[in-house]
Amino acid sequence: MSENQTMTQYQLAEKSNFRTCRVRIFGLLTLVFATAWSGSVTIAANTIKETAAGSDTPACEYADYPATDILIQLEYYSQHGVNSNSSGKLLIDSLIKFQKQLVTGASPLPSCDSREPMAVLKRLKEMFAEIGKAEYIKRGLYSYRLSGAPEENAEMIAQLLPKQAEFINQLYARPEVGVLLTAARKHKDLGRYDEFQGRMIDAMRYDHAVHTAIPEELVSRLAVIQSQGRGFHATWKTANNKEDALEWLEAVFEVQREVGRAMAEALDLETPYDGALAMFQPGYDSKSLNRFFGELIPEVKQVAEQAIRQQTGRAKPKLPPGPYDLKQQEKLNEITAGIFQVDENRYHLSFSNLHSLEGGLPGDVRLVVNLSKSRLGDFVKSNRSTMHEIGHGLYIDAIPEGIQFSPLGKLMGTGVEEGMAFFVEKMVTRSRPYADFIAPQATQIFQKQVSAADYFQSRTWVERSLIRIAADEVTYPLHPYIRMQIERDLINGVMEIDDLECRWSQLYQEHLGVKPDTPGRGFLQDAQWFAGKVGMFPFYTLGDAIAVQIWQAMENDLGNLDRDIRNGDLSRVREWLDTEVFSKGRYIDVDEFMIDLTGEPLSAKFLIAHLRSRYLNEQP
Repeated sequence: MSENQTMTQYQLAEKSNFRTCRVRIFGLLTLVFATAWSGSVTIAANTIKETAAGSDTPACEYADYPATDILIQLEYYSQHGVNSNSSGKLLIDSLIKFQKQLVTGASPLPSCDSREPMAVLKRLKEMFAEIGKAEYIKRGLYSYRLSGAPEENAEMIAQLLPKQAEFINQLYARPEVGVLLTAARKHKDLGRYDEFQGRMIDAMRYDHAVHTAIPEELVSRLAVIQSQGRGFHATWKTANNKEDALEWLEAVFEVQREVGRAMAEALDLETPYDGALAMFQPGYDSKSLNRFFGELIPEVKQVAEQAIRQQTGRAKPKLPPGPYDLKQQEKLNEITAGIFQVDENRYHLSFSNLHSLEGGLPGDVRLVVNLSKSRLGDFVKSNRSTMHEIGHGLYIDAIPEGIQFSPLGKLMGTGVEEGMAFFVEKMVTRSRPYADFIAPQATQIFQKQVSAADYFQSRTWVERSLIRIAADEVTYPLHPYIRMQIERDLINGVMEIDDLECRWSQLYQEHLGVKPDTPGRGFLQDAQWFAGKVGMFPFYTLGDAIAVQIWQAMENDLGNLDRDIRNGDLSRVREWLDTEVFSKGRYIDVDEFMIDLTGEPLSAKFLIAHLRSRYLNEQP
């Protein structure tokens, strides 16, 4: 059978079967979420049943997804009412709007001749846009689970998420995708695509390889971990319950070891940990990270030692004691978030007593910031969290809309994504000009005298500590480095989970000179491992380095930005980032991006120079 004949069979299957299922699936999602808010649950259930029963088309393997589980959730809503949490409602409203656009724009896929390069590319773009939209639904449900859903509803969403993950992998695994990608690679090798089109094909092939490498059963197990792990972690951390925590982590690392092996085999990488790293930042493996940290860590320790020595004899600066009213904190955070002159119609900033997170699409960015009673005594933490999420939001909002659901419309990787959050949180909000900007605002809002000097010194005070998210800018890189060593050895099978607590204490003593007094201040402090995010930690520190290198390139173009920060107007910064950073999408990799922007690949030396300048007053 010829390739063209094979394609024709796939075309017929797609046109007669899958297309109908696709419209039905997306339509069901829109219908059930929309009716959930109007209260017409029974009507929705009956409509879904009638739609399924009245169809003349053959059933497809996706047809039942996700109707059954969503109906269970809707019945619960019908009995107990709709959740009124504002952050959760914002996220669900976003999904409703999105799904309405999907169904309205649905149309049958055209036939495709694999011998025609543009026809192949067009069909692939349509199929990968479909995948991108399914991935967006999954992210939206996950965000709602973390930030807005009551516990009972969150559990139902947790059951739905693995099915959505399986569905996404089924979309990737359709035979036509593989056939078309093979044809597209041949066309690319023959020079039938321009550079942009060729990179689009490369990104599609990478994503296809990643998602088809992992067996569906593993996808489902990983999705369960991702959806339930954070809730378990919060409970165990509060109770210092290390026994249950270690049992869960043993299961997590068992799954991640299998995922890492599958990824390493598919991408021709050396170790399972390399496979895990590839899930977060393509192009980086254990060897490249060892080189990066090998240069960075000795310098960080030296800067920390000198900075702490310089502080000898000085009292740690203190801001006026709380409480700081939560509504007043919201007001301050909204003012400081406005320094980037973002369009309020495109950004939705809400505050919750749950997790801080970011999500959404260009033009519809959703940011949720933790603002709980525990922060009554420290407005700095909630402001830091707000500005960190704003950094994420700037990146989300600026991905070109024309490629937002394509592989090139994804973010460049976790390192760059966190780099933009640290760009705002560390390069801007830990600077003296930002202290000059926020201090009078805080004084006026809280009616407490907040000194700019004290604010700046409190944000740049260096000390050895146990908690990663509370660490100062100098010692922070040591925390992800410790976690990297532990997760590497666990995934690669050279360390047992029973040794985790002891290894954690040994490494903290070695690198920071401190030991945790409770599990909650030790290995239980972070949620990432519990939620299956193994391989993510080293890219927080890469994000630090990326932020510094981008900042220096920006100052070379725009000049000194101290006045802009003091005036609370970073519109010039926003415009520069839009053009020089955000518009790239995933068109290029990190090192190519850095070379284009700064003339050099990503290097620890820029972060080292920044720390020496800010904390030791050394000039580069």
